[in-house]
Amino acid sequence: SKGEKFSDLKHILIRLRNPSSSSSAQLSRRRGGNASSSRASNPFCDVAVWTSDDSKVVTSQCRLVRENSQEIVAGSQYLLVWDSRTGQCLLGIANSHTTSCPVLLPHPFDASILCSAAGDGRVNIWNLDSGERLLTHENKVNHGPVEPASDRGKKSG
Repeated sequence: SKGEKFSDLKHILIRLRNPSSSSSAQLSRRRGGNASSSRASNPFCDVAVWTSDDSKVVTSQCRLVRENSQEIVAGSQYLLVWDSRTGQCLLGIANSHTTSCPVLLPHPFDASILCSAAGDGRVNIWNLDSGERLLTHENKVNHGPVEPASDRGKKSG
């Protein structure tokens, strides 16, 4: 039932926020750390979304350099795929972006496809079953604004 899915999502998010839980320690070990290092810097969850068939929840997480900062610890950005019924972490995709990733868009019909976008200028398309990056687009700004920001809206000449 729908109520069970929301209950399980609440359980997942509680586990994400509690660095002393066993799942956080296991995640830290998968990242090459240990349980005590996971307590030193709590993961920050940017966003959580359901897949189109409600079978999975995908979260974007990173570790901030400082609280109330946008800068993240290098190599700390992860996309995590969770089973929405059991709360089990099915897949972790390391270094999916170099900045926090506040945008996750599930494909409207194919539950195995997800789009992620971040402040690093990258848009990635992922296969959630394999963790494979199917496509990357990188926005590059080759020049700055034509006029200074202070001149915007003023008459020219």
